[in-house]
Amino acid sequence: PASVISGLMREMVLAAEFGKAAIPGYRVSDRHKGENILNDGTITATIDRIYVGPNLWGYVLDVENALDQTQKLNPATFRIDGTRAVSAKDWELAPRPQTVEQRVAGKHKTKLYIVTKAK
Repeated sequence: PASVISGLMREMVLAAEFGKAAIPGYRVSDRHKGENILNDGTITATIDRIYVGPNLWGYVLDVENALDQTQKLNPATFRIDGTRAVSAKDWELAPRPQTVEQRVAGKHKTKLYIVTKAK
């Protein structure tokens, strides 16, 4: 169930990558959509969606490689207060795209999911 950490993580992946409409027991917040939360010159991360529940919150982030070389993501980079789990669609990002084909492939981007204890 979505009331446990692994259940919420699963539901967020289904919603973000497969278009599931809603997660039972959670309110979706798009209020901060597009807000930049990390831009250190190597990685850019923006908020896609926040799922607010009674005991857990879920964050879906869009992460993009800003370097001209392959880069592995470090889950500790995305740790926030109360973090219980971090997951990503891809842990290794391709270099910043140089051609239209590379941009369309989107291997330089990924979705990152964070589950935290409710605030």
